[in-house]
Amino acid sequence: MKGYQETWGFPNCGGAIDGTHIPIIAPVDSHGDYLNRKGYYSLLLQGVCDHKYIFRDINIGWPGRVHDARVFANSELFLKGENSLLFPNWIRRVQLPDRESTMPIVLLADPAYPLKPWLMKPFSNRGRLTPVQNTFNYRLSRARMTIENSCGRLKGRWRRLLKRSQTFNRIHDVNPTRVNLVYNVEKHSVRASVYRSAFRITYLYRYHIHYCIE
Repeated sequence: MKGYQETWGFPNCGGAIDGTHIPIIAPVDSHGDYLNRKGYYSLLLQGVCDHKYIFRDINIGWPGRVHDARVFANSELFLKGENSLLFPNWIRRVQLPDRESTMPIVLLADPAYPLKPWLMKPFSNRGRLTPVQNTFNYRLSRARMTIENSCGRLKGRWRRLLKRSQTFNRIHDVNPTRVNLVYNVEKHSVRASVYRSAFRITYLYRYHIHYCIE
């Protein structure tokens, strides 16, 4: 949180969330479900990163046609947020120009995500926003770019994630979770430990995996 405030000027931010597409070769069954809005077949990777571009949570396996908000609503991350288990119950007092206010810890998201007490997104209807609202949108979007940059760096480091993979026939052809973990270790020269895996690592099943940096 301190990092987001000092680096990006956004207080009480616990991370940024977004989805990115991993290209695949169209599967034989239900291939239409994997055709995304950009016109190619893919799987969705939902990621949460911190201000240092370290991935703190990932969810992989939903078909590319599924909307980011649906992936989010069916993730363990969402359940924890709704049950007040995602962040400690910290309420911080923030000094505004005209008053003092309280603010919970939040994740930052783009307009595709739902607004929650623990999930912040920009104001909509940009043509009628006040100067204060425009400034808020600017600061939120600037801080939220950390997740987009993280996904870009991940694919830039592991170019295989930009190519279509026959994942349904060759399970170990490309593994974004493993690649993601190695990327964090290589980038920051730290030890990482995978401490939970809901399903075996294969694209034939949706799974959710967490890891922590020690």
